[in-house]
Amino acid sequence: MRQLIKMIRGNIWPRVPVKRPASSRERGSSLVEATLVAFFVLIPLLVGVVDFGRAYFYSIEIANAATAGAEFGAQNTGASMINASGIKTAAQNEAPDIATTCTSTPGACWVSGYPLGQWGCECSGTATAGGGTNSCSLSASACTHLVNFVVVTAQATDTPLFSVRGLFPPITLSSQAKVRLAAQ
Repeated sequence: MRQLIKMIRGNIWPRVPVKRPASSRERGSSLVEATLVAFFVLIPLLVGVVDFGRAYFYSIEIANAATAGAEFGAQNTGASMINASGIKTAAQNEAPDIATTCTSTPGACWVSGYPLGQWGCECSGTATAGGGTNSCSLSASACTHLVNFVVVTAQATDTPLFSVRGLFPPITLSSQAKVRLAAQ
C-alpha cells in the first residue's frame, strides 16, 4: 500500500528542480535593466503625456476665449457692433493661464494681434459675407433675411516644458467662434 501511495504522490506532485542562485556576475543585472527601461522609455513617455495634457488644456482655454469674445461682440448691434478692445479683453479674461506677452519660458502666450474680432453681414442660408470684413454693403432688400455676425479668432503659442534640441518645438493653437445675429 505504501508503494502505491508513493507512486500516486509522485504523479500528482512531481518534483520541482531547485533553482540555484545566480552567479556573482549576474546579480543586479535585472536592476540595471529596469533602470535603463525607466530612463529611456518611461520617463520620456511621462514627459510627453504631461506636455500633451498642457497643450490640450490650453486649446480648451483658447476655444473658450474665442467663444467669450464672440458673445461679448454679439451684445452690440448696428454700427457699433464691433468693440475690438472689448472683445480682446473679454477673450483674454476667459483664458487667465495664457500670458499676454511671450517669453522663452514654457507655457502659452497670445500670438501678436490676437484675439482678433471681426464683423460683417450675410444673407440667411449662405456663408458668403457681404461687403467683406468689418463692413456690410448688403441691404435688407437684397436678401430674404439679413444676418449680422461677429467672428473671433484666438491664437496662442504653446512652448513645451521639455524641449530637447528642437525635438518638441512650440506649437500654435487656434480656435474660431462665430455668432450670427438677426439684423435690427
